[in-house]
Amino acid sequence: MNAGHGEVVAAVQREVLPYDRNYLRHADRLEPALRSLHGTRSAVREGLGASGEELFRAREAAAMAAHGRWMYHAALHRTESRGMH
Repeated sequence: MNAGHGEVVAAVQREVLPYDRNYLRHADRLEPALRSLHGTRSAVREGLGASGEELFRAREAAAMAAHGRWMYHAALHRTESRGMH
């Protein structure tokens, strides 16, 4: 994926914004989303680059992918309270 920051942001949002995935946070919904976020993060590491003013947006997109992964990893390990707060 030699994607720009816009494509990365859209890919992350597809996984972290849906209400049906985040309200009760069931593992059967989180695990596929987490796999997708891992793929997005790998693509970011391989090809997201920028310079000048776009560097901020590229780093922001990379941080969104990383945060989404951390969020779902934590939710999968916190089985007693997976609901959105």
